[in-house]
Amino acid sequence: MTTAVKENKRRPAHIERIGGLNKRDRIWAQIRKQRDFDVKSLYSALDGISKGSVHHYLECLYAGGYIAIVIESKPRQYRLIKDCGVEAPRLRKDGSEVSQGRINDNMWRTMKILKTFDWLDLSRIASTDDLQIKPVTAKRYVEALCHARYLHCVGASAPGSRAVYRFLPHMNTGNRAPMIQSDRSLYDPNLGKIVYQRGEK
Repeated sequence: MTTAVKENKRRPAHIERIGGLNKRDRIWAQIRKQRDFDVKSLYSALDGISKGSVHHYLECLYAGGYIAIVIESKPRQYRLIKDCGVEAPRLRKDGSEVSQGRINDNMWRTMKILKTFDWLDLSRIASTDDLQIKPVTAKRYVEALCHARYLHCVGASAPGSRAVYRFLPHMNTGNRAPMIQSDRSLYDPNLGKIVYQRGEK
């Protein structure tokens, strides 16, 4: 029981990731490479990832319709049936999608298109019919990116107006959205490192 709890507990992204890839990224890449596989073939190709982690992610992928069981008898054989590309699906155990990653991705992509914006503009434009981004979420993300110098504040907030920010082109580190961790540090998966710690100036 104790082992299972530890296995599924999420660790900070910078600890979980190796070379910019976390466990699920690496498992997903290997699934796409093998296409037809079992747990043993995946596990043997993934140095440093436990069988428990492999089993858990396969459960998520199966529930989400990304893989199918083609042979029930042991060792159980799986097949990739829904290849969504290099980005590993972010799923809960019931197969439902984790929305936070999509929220960050939408904001990261949108701010690079807009170039100059305020947090309310960002929340409105980055939202979609099936993914609504709260203004407070956009404000927190924008402020974190500004602290990390991805954005430059070109107009400070004042009574009746919001601060305006500009995305700095040289800080376009890649397609993966930087993420705010539980300790409020900012981790950039494109660089594979923490780019801002709370309290830094």
